Amino acid sequence: MAGLGFGSLISDFVIRFFKKLKILYFYLELLIGFFGILSLSIFIYLINSSFNLFYLYFINFILILIPTILMGMTLPIVIEILRKNNNSYVDNLSKLYTLNTYGSAIAALISSFILISFLGLDLTLYFSATINLILAILILLKL
Repeated sequence: MAGLGFGSLISDFVIRFFKKLKILYFYLELLIGFFGILSLSIFIYLINSSFNLFYLYFINFILILIPTILMGMTLPIVIEILRKNNNSYVDNLSKLYTLNTYGSAIAALISSFILISFLGLDLTLYFSATINLILAILILLKL
């Protein structure tokens, strides 16, 4: 939750800094997907390392913080993209937020109760990361 909140918080600064928000959104989804694919290997390496337990917890916290900050930035950036492209974005804002909330809840339920049960944690992680990479490709095609 810290990463999602912080990502949402810094998105205002990032939106002011970047002019091409669709390209920024593409990179966010791409980075989230790449981190998802690499994260399992990174965490396995850390578990097998000889780090002190405190440092291991701290490193894991930082590693989880990175993609969750990126995830927290996505909704405010999508909202800003819609605001710039559509004068009636306020009408769509609550619908977008609702869709995002429902989508997150449904994805969490499907991942935890169905995908992990049938595919295992590793394949579920790769499946989820692949969805982010496919989304990044679709965004790139719309640029």
